[in-house]
Amino acid sequence: MSVVGNVPEPMLGHRRSPTPYMSASRQVLVAEDDDADAYLITTALLKNPEVGAVMRARDGAEAMEMIEQGAIAPDLVIVDLHMPKKSGFNLLLELACRDAPHIASAVLTSSVATADQLRSKLRGADHFISKPESVEELEFALTELIAATEGSSKTRA
Repeated sequence: MSVVGNVPEPMLGHRRSPTPYMSASRQVLVAEDDDADAYLITTALLKNPEVGAVMRARDGAEAMEMIEQGAIAPDLVIVDLHMPKKSGFNLLLELACRDAPHIASAVLTSSVATADQLRSKLRGADHFISKPESVEELEFALTELIAATEGSSKTRA
């Protein structure tokens, strides 16, 4: 993904205001160190009526801290592979090894390497998406991801 111009600092957490016609209940944690990418991902997710809240962690360590301290009980964690402090690979492994209900996870990365896809799956990733080139493609990919993970989180131990 590329962004031209200044992108405002994404909010750490954003909740959609409920409307009488909306049953948005999905909580998504985005572990992404790049501000522009995090903004685009968050904006695309919040266009989905199934998504009620999006929180952002700047690295894998912050993501695990947010989960373990109860700041968010995500239905889905979207992970970038290359982050400071704790990589996406290490975050996936830590999520998979938790003695807690399964949280659906998806890798969203600029990598197109087959080795990264395999390594992600071996560490517990449920889905692997290479970052699309356009905002429209990103929105479509995230809509498909939300649909694919519906009901899958917190059901496996």
